[in-house]
Amino acid sequence: MKQEKQDRIEQILNAWDGAKKAETPAFFYTRLKARMEKAAAPVVKSWLLKPAFVVATLVLVIVINAFIYFQDGNSTITPNSGEETIQSIAAEYNLSDNILEDINQ
Repeated sequence: MKQEKQDRIEQILNAWDGAKKAETPAFFYTRLKARMEKAAAPVVKSWLLKPAFVVATLVLVIVINAFIYFQDGNSTITPNSGEETIQSIAAEYNLSDNILEDINQ
């Protein structure tokens, strides 16, 4: 039994003895390299670099910035004190009103 297993293993290992190395066609790697370099060439969008597009984009950015800068200045944000924030959180989560005392201690 053991000899049969050993023979089978030897037969399997020797099966590759007659195999030949795979060969590639002539100039295969040269053609493959040329195809890969051709596919990897970046495509430059020429319309992005035209002066008219660049100037229009800069003007648009400046107009948007000016609009935001000169927008109605009456909408100022009033900073809340820490106590007001804590009280609003306590009210939201139904916590006791003594939370400020606990925090300040």
